[in-house]
Amino acid sequence: MKKRIWVFLFCAVLALLVVGIAMAETDPVNYTITWLDYDETVLAVTEVTEGEIPVYPGETPTRETDADYIYTFYGWDPEPVVATANATYMANYSAQPRPDKC
Repeated sequence: MKKRIWVFLFCAVLALLVVGIAMAETDPVNYTITWLDYDETVLAVTEVTEGEIPVYPGETPTRETDADYIYTFYGWDPEPVVATANATYMANYSAQPRPDKC
C-alpha cells in the first residue's frame, strides 16, 4: 500500500514538473493593436500579450467642434476585449447640437 502511494506521488510530481517545464519554454504571443480616430487617423499602435485586454496609452481622444456639433468621446468600436489576434479599435464620439444652433 505504501509503495502505491509513493508511486502515485512520484508520478504526480513528475507530471507537474513536465507541465511546468513545457509552460516555461513557451514564448508569450504578442498582438498588434491599432487605435484609430473617427477619421481613421492612427492615434497609436501598441502591443499586447495574448490574454490581456488592450488599453489605449494616450490621453482621451478629442474631436474638434464643427459648425453644427460638439463632440464627446464615449468609447472604442468595438469595445476592447481579451487579445487573441491583432485588432483595430476606432474612437467613437457622441454629437450634441451646438447651443447656438438650436
